[in-house]
Amino acid sequence: MSPPKRTTIHDVANRAGVSIATVSRVLGGSQKVNEEMSRRVLDAAAEVGYRPNAAARSLVSGRFRTIGLVMPDVGNAYFQDILKAVVTEAKKDGYRVVVIDSIGDADEEYEACLQQVPNVDGIILLSPRMSKAQLADVIAKAGAVSIVNRLEPGISAPMIVTDNAGACWEILEHLASLGHRRLVHVCGPTESWQARTRITALRRGAQRLGLELAVLEAEQGVEAGYAIADEALETGATAVIAFNDLHAFGVMTRLHDRGIRVPEDVSVTGFDDIELARFSRPAITTVGTPKLELGEQAWIGLLAQLRGDGVPPSTPISTPLTVRGSTGPAAGA
Repeated sequence: MSPPKRTTIHDVANRAGVSIATVSRVLGGSQKVNEEMSRRVLDAAAEVGYRPNAAARSLVSGRFRTIGLVMPDVGNAYFQDILKAVVTEAKKDGYRVVVIDSIGDADEEYEACLQQVPNVDGIILLSPRMSKAQLADVIAKAGAVSIVNRLEPGISAPMIVTDNAGACWEILEHLASLGHRRLVHVCGPTESWQARTRITALRRGAQRLGLELAVLEAEQGVEAGYAIADEALETGATAVIAFNDLHAFGVMTRLHDRGIRVPEDVSVTGFDDIELARFSRPAITTVGTPKLELGEQAWIGLLAQLRGDGVPPSTPISTPLTVRGSTGPAAGA
């Protein structure tokens, strides 16, 4: 036996004796259809047993109750915590979240956004690496966009960032107080606004404090930190400032493999204070990034646009330094 034929919007239009456009307006809640016509359409829909699916309702209303979230590395615990906050807050307001991993590639990120635009109500970008022109294009086409971990003058969108300058200064002051004078910063890929901002802040701070600072660029992840640790040691630095805790894990593991003690021989610091940072041995001295707050503020900024309330102002979020066992007095100090 063949399955029963699905009732469509065409059946409703035929029963009510109106156009498909009129049916769409009525079912979409439009106020432009008079009361008598609306009643005919609703009665016809009930008579033929029409039940619009989610996709049909989205086409009628222009809203999908879905947002896209684009991140550079879905495996990074830092981004997972922000995602968790966005999903939690979006669900409270009746929205679902579709996650796209751009694998840290700027063009992949841009194309992923353009593909999502027709299917979502707005987009949240975590640490976007696309060019300013691409970013402006995405905002123009998507309408509602929230950006985390990037400040871009001339861009009209909520930009939720941490106080990188303050965080870098705290790390430098801490290491200087322990007698460290020669430092090396293992930075992330410089396509990242976050990486570029920290390099600038660390260089300025080191100059003010009279410290030597070398900068080495590494790819993402623990493996990248492990791979660059030997080069970091060749600089003669007594302290390594890692771009994030994953890099710090990698650096510390390589130092351990070489029989170099942390912090007795070399101190190591990180950024983000992911959950595992306090469980390493030694536990990592790191700047705590309020990831849940970043996610919550990203959603608040996006929801304001979806409701037609405009773009809320952006205020940097403070990032406290948590001192743990991976830092100690400089050797020979």
